[in-house]
Amino acid sequence: HMFGMCGTGVDFEDITMNNGQTATLATEKRHDGGIWGTFIMGDITRDDSFVAHYDLTKEQKKLYEDDILDMLLGIDFQAE
Repeated sequence: HMFGMCGTGVDFEDITMNNGQTATLATEKRHDGGIWGTFIMGDITRDDSFVAHYDLTKEQKKLYEDDILDMLLGIDFQAE
C-alpha cells in the first residue's frame, strides 16, 4: 500500500521512538487552530511501514496531543 500527502505548510520532524526506531512526525496547522498530525514509521514505499494520522481541534490539541504522541512513541514497531 502506498501513502502520500501534500507537503505545503507541513512541518517534518525526525523523532526517535522508545524502542530506538526512528520515525517521522508531519504536522500541519488547521485554519481553526487545530492540527493534522501524521506519524510515519518505516519506509512508506514498502509494506513494512506504519502510518497513523490524527486530526485535532484547538481544544483537543491542548488536551490530547502530548498523550497521543506518547502512545505512538511507545509502539513496539520494527521496520526491516
